[in-house]
Amino acid sequence: MIGAIGGAVRGTCSEAPLTLACARGYKADPLRDAQLMVRIAPIPRLVVREQGSAGRWRRWLLLGVLWAGSLALVWLYNRDLVDAPPLRSSADAGAGASRKDLPAIDAQLEAVRARLAVAERAEQVAQAATQSLQQNLREREQEIAALRADLGFYQRLVGGSDRRTLGVHTVTLEAVPDTRAFNFVLTLTQNLKKSALTAGTAQIALEGVRDGAVVTLPWRELSAAAGTADLRFSFKYFQRLEGMLTLPAGFVPNRILVSASTSGGERTQQAFAWSEALAAGENDNAGL
Repeated sequence: MIGAIGGAVRGTCSEAPLTLACARGYKADPLRDAQLMVRIAPIPRLVVREQGSAGRWRRWLLLGVLWAGSLALVWLYNRDLVDAPPLRSSADAGAGASRKDLPAIDAQLEAVRARLAVAERAEQVAQAATQSLQQNLREREQEIAALRADLGFYQRLVGGSDRRTLGVHTVTLEAVPDTRAFNFVLTLTQNLKKSALTAGTAQIALEGVRDGAVVTLPWRELSAAAGTADLRFSFKYFQRLEGMLTLPAGFVPNRILVSASTSGGERTQQAFAWSEALAAGENDNAGL
């Protein structure tokens, strides 16, 4: 076998004398040559064969089908674009319709504003009329109260049903700003039938609450003057006594107690609400 391999190698050198091994006097080694032949794989041969007419026909048919399919896809895409409603056209149409409705909407808005203005004006007129009516009612009530006071005053003077000769007609108060002092006016009357001079003294006391208890403060604790003498009067028909009183700290008044006595021994006493006396004083000042 080795001889066969050596012969094959030698035959190779004889067949290819231009190789480097053969040109240099290569000496054949059967074992080495056999190893070389085992390691070196044979070089594959490429064979070029021409396709027949059937292969070319199938290739051209496939290309034609692909080309036709692409044309069909393009046609379908273009048809969808043509048939689809343009978005911009729809938006433009909506905007146009909205612009056409703007004048009507503006007119409605102006009408609503006009009605609102009329309603607000009517409300203002109604409020002004209500306030004026309330003011007139208050003025009429004050006038009625004043007329009633005058009526009682003249009834006492002419000697009506009340047969008392001496009486306390009214008490009015006016607060002194930023103090606890009050100016007062005390009106005394007597019956005209007596038609004689009446003289005597009057005192004012206050009934109220201090330190949670009901107390009565005499005139000497209320008088702001240096002395504590009683209020003196002397009149034939009526007389107004004026003075000032001061409230002690922590005292809340409720009623005014007025007492008057004549030199002849006649005595009268009458109570007035503190709030009514203040209101009467405010009404007198308003009338001035």
